Amino acid sequence: MSDRARWAVLAGVAVVVVIVVIVVLLIVKEPVGRRSAQTWVVQPGETLTISADDVRPDDRYRCPRKGGVNGTPPPGTGVGGSGGLSVETALDGTVTARCEPGLLATSSAPLGRREMYVSK
Repeated sequence: MSDRARWAVLAGVAVVVVIVVIVVLLIVKEPVGRRSAQTWVVQPGETLTISADDVRPDDRYRCPRKGGVNGTPPPGTGVGGSGGLSVETALDGTVTARCEPGLLATSSAPLGRREMYVSK
């Protein structure tokens, strides 16, 4: 095989490799091994502890009918809401989500049925 033919084959292989890399980058939107944002649900009266390896900055935390928190707080900080859900991130990245206990109570209101939690 002549030098010219070898260079032509190498150039063809290089073009194929570049095309494959471009296709892979367009198809794979997240790095391999990374998951998309997750919603963690904490039931009233429960505490959920999640290791740093299992959380992402854009995760969501919910307590049924008590509200939620969008996003994981930075290490060493926490977020709490009037609904009774608090989410804290320890300095090592471990996340603790707590949902205050409460009973579901209903009452008739002039504008219809209203639901609320009453502390035990």
